[in-house]
Amino acid sequence: MSKIRIARVLALCCLWLCCLVPSLWAQERRKDQFLSEPSYLIFPLVYSIPGIGSGTMITALAGNIGDTYIDIYALGLNGDVQGTILGLQDVHVISKTLILGGFYQGLSKAQIQYYQARGMDTGKKDYQFMELNKVNFWEPSLTLTFWERRIELFASQGTQGVGVTRILDPEGNLIAEYNPAYQLEFKSSTAGLRLDFTDDLQDPYIGVRLQASQNSSPRLDARFADYKVLNLGLSAYLPLGSLGTWGFHQQTSDAVVSSQGQTDPTAIAQEFGITCAPTDQVCQATLASLVNIAVAERTYGTAQSLGGQYLMRAYPQGRFQGAHALYRSSELRFFLSHEVTPFDFWIWKDVSTGIQLALFWEQGAATDLKGDLSKGMRESKGAGLRMVSASGFVYRFDVATGDEGSASTVIFNYPW
Repeated sequence: MSKIRIARVLALCCLWLCCLVPSLWAQERRKDQFLSEPSYLIFPLVYSIPGIGSGTMITALAGNIGDTYIDIYALGLNGDVQGTILGLQDVHVISKTLILGGFYQGLSKAQIQYYQARGMDTGKKDYQFMELNKVNFWEPSLTLTFWERRIELFASQGTQGVGVTRILDPEGNLIAEYNPAYQLEFKSSTAGLRLDFTDDLQDPYIGVRLQASQNSSPRLDARFADYKVLNLGLSAYLPLGSLGTWGFHQQTSDAVVSSQGQTDPTAIAQEFGITCAPTDQVCQATLASLVNIAVAERTYGTAQSLGGQYLMRAYPQGRFQGAHALYRSSELRFFLSHEVTPFDFWIWKDVSTGIQLALFWEQGAATDLKGDLSKGMRESKGAGLRMVSASGFVYRFDVATGDEGSASTVIFNYPW
């Protein structure tokens, strides 16, 4: 079956679910949508994440602390990435109505795998590493929820600081060095709406879900573009009796620029502060690609990237970037077990309420011109195990493959 025919089948299934079954809009919830079973996880792990690097990591997670809904998680990283990540979720200011959260990231060492051009035309090996000596990020969030979490309004405010020191080739050899380190500061704000007409927010079996959000990135100085990103996602779930459920998801992301930034290539090259020897063609080519990427960012803005844990899992984090992105996915979830099984492995305690096998297919593209999205679609497909818990977490392990190889991911929640 051709890609076009597959896309049409998925679209028709979603249309059938959304338009031909009005009862979906009044689905009864299967259970309480605010789960309170206490849980914890303390897990040392050797990580190797495409686009980020390798090293050791200790993950600590505590759910529903002290007879509340509060969740706390922490990650300590060492290796190619060094630092701490902290998260706070489900602090109920007004019980089951007004919920606070927060995310903090403080890294003193990191590297980003970036490709030599935006869009879909780069090859698997057309990348370099950008070495960072600072990645600080802080984002408090607020959620207002009604009607058993069928209607939710959410907002967040993010502040980020990044310091870039060196550029390395894939083997770790120095290509260029910023002198002094290139400092970047960003602010962003997100506001959105989620309508969830499924039978369960955590583990849907039937129904539809719509999420729309706007992310604003005001420029802090004249170098950068002033733009917004509009995101729209639609999920639908088709029940397969006692076997499981068939899920469909489509998401669009579009940057809308209100004011462009500095786009003169000569001025941008001087801004970076990289000096290349006249005979160093590798350094000169690297600087030229960085300038071209910056020109595109400051002209068109940057939408949701594809690649990593959630979107196009066979590819490295942030693999595909552009001003517009289109993503669609289909996933078969087969029920392996419905048993309620408490477990305590010393380092991991929770209550399993369901184990599922997931077979998924993904397709997506990111380009600067919206009309080019259909020309460069890439695919990712694979399988995973999904454990639903009574504490509210969905533990998941996936293996995905695409035209550039395979990758595995471990996550504690899944966006759809």
